[in-house]
Amino acid sequence: MPKTIQLNTRQTAIAELIARHGPLRSSEVAVRLDAHHHASLITIKRDLALLEEQRMVAHQGRGRAVRYVATPSYALLSPIDVAQYFSRERAPSEIRTRFDPSVFSILEHAHILSPEETATLDRITSDAHRGTREMSPAIFNRELERFIIEFSWKSSRIEGNTYSLLETEALLKRHRRAKGKSEKEAKMILNHKHAFSRVQEHTREFSRISIATIEHIHTLLTRQLDIPRNIRKTAVGITGTHYRPLNNEFQIREALEKMCALVNALPNAFEKALVAMLLLAYIQPFEDGNKRTSRMIGNAILLAHHALPLSYRATEEDEYKKAVILFYEQLNAAYFKTLFLAQYRFVAENYFAVKNT
Repeated sequence: MPKTIQLNTRQTAIAELIARHGPLRSSEVAVRLDAHHHASLITIKRDLALLEEQRMVAHQGRGRAVRYVATPSYALLSPIDVAQYFSRERAPSEIRTRFDPSVFSILEHAHILSPEETATLDRITSDAHRGTREMSPAIFNRELERFIIEFSWKSSRIEGNTYSLLETEALLKRHRRAKGKSEKEAKMILNHKHAFSRVQEHTREFSRISIATIEHIHTLLTRQLDIPRNIRKTAVGITGTHYRPLNNEFQIREALEKMCALVNALPNAFEKALVAMLLLAYIQPFEDGNKRTSRMIGNAILLAHHALPLSYRATEEDEYKKAVILFYEQLNAAYFKTLFLAQYRFVAENYFAVKNT
């Protein structure tokens, strides 16, 4: 696996040019580059070799016939102006409206996290574990309780739940239901707490995921919410996008089997959790409750590999939804990864670090 490096502006411009207009010869790249990024043909060939080493472009043909194209890794992780993307309605012709089976191969070979990003996450995890060892049991339990409250609240908020954080705390700590809120909203939050407790008690079970594991977590999260259990047999629509997932029960099961195999084979907890969350949301195996299941499964995987779970406390609901929609419509995971990395650091600093008093 190549060492990931920071590209300069010219190299970034070359990758974008090839992604938009490729396949291109090196001479065509030189001609098409704007004046600001102009360079000699020799320099551009060096840039192309570097981009190929970083698996952002690949060449086709031989000798003078060599042309360069963007790789799946580039499409998966290239930055997108999120505000601009969502500033207007996207026509079906501009997006991927159907499930793309190549998603498994793309995620398998793209290396969604760079070695440097993985090393940073490992360091953050080690520092957090050292912090928890220095905490008294009383303080640790208090912080864990706060984490569970905030995770149950924010994950439910992403699903449209209107409980406030204070109302969620009263519900989970004092069993006091908020006035004017529905029974289903309270049950959604309580289900989160129950499912997370189940994960904590049986952490080792999630070191490898299976369809049965995912279905069980979904059942816990949707208990008494009038949501059918097990893999759906009907088509579903998703608010805010023209993307439509698979609508055949057997194809959905096959996709889940491929997802589990891929996740279990990935090299570290962070990639496992990221890919599991993205694919569960993309496959949409259940009639409802898919994204909350994906977040719980992501946390279960992290905990099973001695990493930190995510509370999503510092993630705006709309931004989370945009990150998922970008993956639906473009198979682009860059924004979702950005939110994941920021949230992981937030969790380490705000729940599992010794605080100076």
